[in-house]
Amino acid sequence: MLPRHLSWPGLRECDVTDASTRRSMYGIVLTQGRKNDVARYLNAKLLREDWPQLKTALDPKLRSWCERRFALADPS
Repeated sequence: MLPRHLSWPGLRECDVTDASTRRSMYGIVLTQGRKNDVARYLNAKLLREDWPQLKTALDPKLRSWCERRFALADPS
């Protein structure tokens, strides 16, 4: 259940077992969330799984921050 400052109409309760819903929720938390929201609502393992789909929708600065913070950069 997302707090009101993060919820979009129709997306307050999120089923993180559904990949599409989880990616939408993670996008909201990454772009709109506060530091404590990121810590509370993101699972690093699931974020790594979803990262290929998420990263293209993020601002380059936010993408770089996430890659550093969560060790998401490609190891190549």
